[in-house]
Amino acid sequence: MGCGQEARKNYYGELINVIKHDEITYSFDFNCDDIKSWNEGDSSMLIVSVDDTIVGKKFSYASLQEDKYIRFTTRISEACSEYKNALSNLVKGEYVKISEPTGNFGLKRENRPVVLLSNGVGISAVRSLVKSFVNNQDLIPKMIQFNVDSRSNIYKEEFDSYRSELTQFQSYYLSNRNTYYSMLNHELRILLKNDSVVPYIYIVGSESFVSENMRYLLDLGLTEKDLIVDDESTGCCHS
Repeated sequence: MGCGQEARKNYYGELINVIKHDEITYSFDFNCDDIKSWNEGDSSMLIVSVDDTIVGKKFSYASLQEDKYIRFTTRISEACSEYKNALSNLVKGEYVKISEPTGNFGLKRENRPVVLLSNGVGISAVRSLVKSFVNNQDLIPKMIQFNVDSRSNIYKEEFDSYRSELTQFQSYYLSNRNTYYSMLNHELRILLKNDSVVPYIYIVGSESFVSENMRYLLDLGLTEKDLIVDDESTGCCHS
């Protein structure tokens, strides 16, 4: 098995719930007795059988360990891959393999604001970071999340409720990149002017979204040390 998968243990998880957020966006919730601990921002390979071939793809955890379940959120369109088709055919009570959690996308608590940038279903990785902040604001004076998505606003209602509860949390959903960059520029200028502390900026989404945002932020004067990147363009392994 490639992609370094041989170095990671695999465990069996039971599908306990499927949530349909919109016409093509689904969350799959699993119970796995052997995976009891993970950090916000971690990911695992979700491994299923596709035409008698074992295929694993990387998914970020959209849940925290205190939620007592593992949640992966993804999109499954009509013209989906064979892997996504196999995923859509899973039924409650079915067991699949899930690799042990890993990642370096966790929250830095260094008295610096945190800005979360995502596009599309990349918001699933952001959800665990937001939930961790909502549970504990220590050493993070402010958090702002931006999601740009022309299709839907995944987790918007949940994030709106957090925003009403916490003055330190802001949440923006934008439908196009022009508006997104305008709003991002506006909020970054306010942050840098009022707090005089450079924020940590987390970026997750498609390869083009990540590279485009990195160029944009570096041109604004931020450094690579200020940027934390998680490439949501899914990893894949076969055996």
